Amino acid sequence: MKLTYCLTAFLIIFLYQNSFSQLYQGPAQGSVASGVMVSTDNFGDSFEGDPLPDYLIPVDNTNTYVPQELPDSFNKIKPTAPEGSNFVFDKSTINGESDSPSLILKNFPGVPRTNFIPPDASIAAGPTHLLGAVNSSFRIWDKQGNVIKSIAGATFYASLGLGIGGNLSDPKISYDHYAKRWIIAWITPPIGPLAYDVISVSDDSIPLGTWYNYAMRSDLNGSTSSGVWRDYEGIGYDANAIYITGNGFTISSSNFVYSKIRIINKAQLYANTGGAVTWFDLWDIRDPENSSVNFGIRPSIIYGNSNEYYFLCNANSSGSYISLYKLTNPLTNPSMTGVSIPVVQYFNPAPSRQLGSNTTITAGGTSGFRCEPVFKNGFLHAVHAVRYNSQYSAFKYYKINVGSNFADKDITFGADEFYYSYPAISVDKDQNVLVSYSRSGLSQYIGAYFTTRIDSDPSTFFNPSSVLQPGKNTYINTGQSDRWGDYMGTWLDPSNEQDFWIMTEYAELQNFWGVWVGQIRVSPYPTARVFLNKDTLGFGNIEVNRSSDTQSVKIVNYGNTTLTISGIQHFNSNFNILNTPVLPVNLNFNDSLVLRIVFQPTSAGFKNDSLQVTSNDASNPVKYASIKGKGFVITPVQPNTVYGVTGTQSNGILMTIDPVTGTGTSIGPSGFSQLNGLSIRPSNNQLYAVISSSPTTQLVRVNAAQGDAYILAPLPIANIRSIAFDINDELYCSTTDGKIYRYNFTTNDTFFIGNTGITSLFGMKINPVNRSLWGMSAIGSLYKINKSNASVQLIGSTGLSPNTDISFSKTGKLYGISGIGATVNKLISIDTVSGVGTLIGTNAGFSGINGVAISPEIVGVQNISNIIPEKFELQQNYPNPFNPVTNLKFGITNPEFVTLKVYNTLGMEVEVLVNENLTPGKYEVRFDGSNFASGIYFYRIKAGEFVDTKRMMLIK
Repeated sequence: MKLTYCLTAFLIIFLYQNSFSQLYQGPAQGSVASGVMVSTDNFGDSFEGDPLPDYLIPVDNTNTYVPQELPDSFNKIKPTAPEGSNFVFDKSTINGESDSPSLILKNFPGVPRTNFIPPDASIAAGPTHLLGAVNSSFRIWDKQGNVIKSIAGATFYASLGLGIGGNLSDPKISYDHYAKRWIIAWITPPIGPLAYDVISVSDDSIPLGTWYNYAMRSDLNGSTSSGVWRDYEGIGYDANAIYITGNGFTISSSNFVYSKIRIINKAQLYANTGGAVTWFDLWDIRDPENSSVNFGIRPSIIYGNSNEYYFLCNANSSGSYISLYKLTNPLTNPSMTGVSIPVVQYFNPAPSRQLGSNTTITAGGTSGFRCEPVFKNGFLHAVHAVRYNSQYSAFKYYKINVGSNFADKDITFGADEFYYSYPAISVDKDQNVLVSYSRSGLSQYIGAYFTTRIDSDPSTFFNPSSVLQPGKNTYINTGQSDRWGDYMGTWLDPSNEQDFWIMTEYAELQNFWGVWVGQIRVSPYPTARVFLNKDTLGFGNIEVNRSSDTQSVKIVNYGNTTLTISGIQHFNSNFNILNTPVLPVNLNFNDSLVLRIVFQPTSAGFKNDSLQVTSNDASNPVKYASIKGKGFVITPVQPNTVYGVTGTQSNGILMTIDPVTGTGTSIGPSGFSQLNGLSIRPSNNQLYAVISSSPTTQLVRVNAAQGDAYILAPLPIANIRSIAFDINDELYCSTTDGKIYRYNFTTNDTFFIGNTGITSLFGMKINPVNRSLWGMSAIGSLYKINKSNASVQLIGSTGLSPNTDISFSKTGKLYGISGIGATVNKLISIDTVSGVGTLIGTNAGFSGINGVAISPEIVGVQNISNIIPEKFELQQNYPNPFNPVTNLKFGITNPEFVTLKVYNTLGMEVEVLVNENLTPGKYEVRFDGSNFASGIYFYRIKAGEFVDTKRMMLIK
């Protein structure tokens, strides 16, 4: 939970001076009369009202309370070794690669972002489904990652009638493997004078259908009001009961008072009647070493049979020990003892740093246990965050023998210049361990990671970190909260007790948090087992006759016997495997074969294929991976045509506008909700536009024939509104606040020219007659702009504002768009001497036109003479050498289907310049080499039986 707490020095001293030898107060019995039945059948697979609008993330109040350590005089226990003496170095921080034998079986997005910071991620797995939660909502998947239900807590618990609304937080998801039931537990802050534990239990092992919701007052000790509510929830269970822990804060002043434990009878909770449920409360939990007030006691997840139930807590003084609590008779007369277990010295972790910011993330938290320990076969496994090398953070792992009260394993894992946050642990049936955490560094965004160890590994060993989802951007929520955590989700799959499920936090592209789900396996299968590290290769949009970047698929044997791969095939020629191996290929355990695949579309449209791997894996004799991509063409503009692009008001289309009447005609949807700043690049006569956003703007190309648009490159400038090409292909960009930039296509660099001082600079174009730069404000003011320093000269006002863009014809006549937003737009002409606008016509039926551009009179293949040449001919290009554009001329004597293609020195086709029927005459076409490397190229014409090839040189 996230309230701001203040603990006065007086209260600390008072509690320390009045400590006593009693370990806790209680037990006291309480009850709730009934619960409420609810069904997931009443909810859909998407959250109502989600997703949140971009760049709008309201946060709850942040809990910044950190318990103060006792003076060393309170601690008589000596550590087993100095800090850092048990350190294991994370080798993945050196080369970025992990040689871990752990296998990621599946991974997919977790619960979508909500309006809480931090998310407090939690996940559990059952026999058939997964259930994950973040603050305020939860989601149900099948084990293939398909979303079944997405449910907001406010609506799921509305029938409790407590006015909870969106105040639910600290979700904890569990699957009780004893009773085969699901548990969802939340807490609420004080609602008036009361606070609650909100607990849901399913009626069976499938989390669909009937649940029973209970609200149990957390401000009660038994049945007596204490004025203290519980935060930082932990939930555990054994065969008898559910155990909830937390830190108690006063409702009136939010001061920390003591830790609390609630013990709930499972038999009553699982009766499927929604009837009465009783509990026992213990409170004022004390440190067994010095009787100081405990902060952060954490319950455990119990596997197997045990006569005791276990809790853990870190030390209140210098970290030389951890506190183990043992509880008996939970349903009749709960009784608890405590013991201090000496460990290697530890201290609170440092706040996390990250790539791209000097601001720390409040991710280090404390050295408290945030994840529930796991008990198996006489040992309690636990992790918590600790300091490393004075200024970094790591995690510390324990394997505690609860019989001898001894730390059998005590390992610290991390690396210099890195920060490991909020570790969470699960343990499989063979006591192999997985730890999941967020990791950031001075050279790394904060991302989702995990590591593993086999129980038989050396006592000081963890595998290098494996990445589940890398951080994608700097995590900064300006003016809000950079909180991280407070929990990560881990769970052991009960169907085989060997697969782990994790849901871990990482930084998303837009500086916000996200969570990602992964299925991980540590133990190999007993027979040959084939796995592909990807089940889908999505190449996205690739231009026809171009090649995509190479993508890789790793084929892994995760079985204890040899995997023999006898076949690797696919069927669509638009996809190519660059390194097809000689078959058969034999792979031992954890050996792998990497295939490199490219997408080279030969025509426009969606292309689908499947990679098929045939092997001796009896369970998967043929393993499939989907391969898909889209080929696209960018058709140049038609001559002497006025083009426009629109925003959401007209569904992001490309259109033409009649220059005489102003009437608009849709060409087709761009595929984006809004495009701005349309302009035509002279060298290829293609349409370019921008998608305005922050912190970068996307530059796109638009297919003039059908309207579909494709991202070309990010421009490292926020909120570019308008663009303008000069006749030499230089691109000028303007922002709405009046700044002017020049963009270099070759280097992707931007050069800041200056600030025009124009408020709401919406339109900008270059006059092709004299290459002068002009701008238009939203209120209709026309300016002439100096291309060297961005100084301006006010020409006048259109008198037909608001105005969204302008464009020049080939002869220098200026046109503009009048109307903004939902207003039906009008085409106007503008006097470049006075700035006055004249209405041409209303663009009937269309609104939201954000960009306009006018093509030259001649584009594409130009017929430069109708005089029939004496013979077929292909002339030498001019200029030659060239950079980046050259002209190719040819002549034909008969009507023919003509192709003119460009090849590299390897004989690979790199560009198709002409591919159409032509009448007799002389022609000229431009070749733009901007996207090609320097070197020798050949161009080849074929017209009927005439074939000729010539050589040209591109020098950059």
